Amino acid sequence: MKDKFILGLSAGLAGSLVMAVLLWLLNLIPGVSIKILYEMATLFLAGESGALENGITGTIVHFICGSIIGMAMLALFHVTGYGSPLLKGIGMGTFTWFLFCGILARLLNLQMRDTFIDSMLLLLLHIAFGITAGWFLVKYRDREIT
Repeated sequence: MKDKFILGLSAGLAGSLVMAVLLWLLNLIPGVSIKILYEMATLFLAGESGALENGITGTIVHFICGSIIGMAMLALFHVTGYGSPLLKGIGMGTFTWFLFCGILARLLNLQMRDTFIDSMLLLLLHIAFGITAGWFLVKYRDREIT
């Protein structure tokens, strides 16, 4: 892609889509209850909203955040080069998990009732996001034809 802005947004959306699908699948496992999307929705919805409203709002917010992180990954790749995208994706996924689920969720006082296993699964989901976005950035970047 020639337009870097669209490339960054698309990479973030691709990573967010993979993460949302994996999150949905993980919540089908008995004993796993990751409510991050619902808690993100409480920042924007007033009062007691239904599960469908919370799920849709949380997913939209997740896609917006993923797009912004995709742009940040594009900037990282632009500065450091496009080599080893999977390793950079793992690093960025781990960083975003620590920043958003660890620090920002506590600062915003989100009532995440995740167990240790849920938190580790969230870490794996963020790593899957980073790997997908990193692969997308390398696969669809504009290359010079020689």
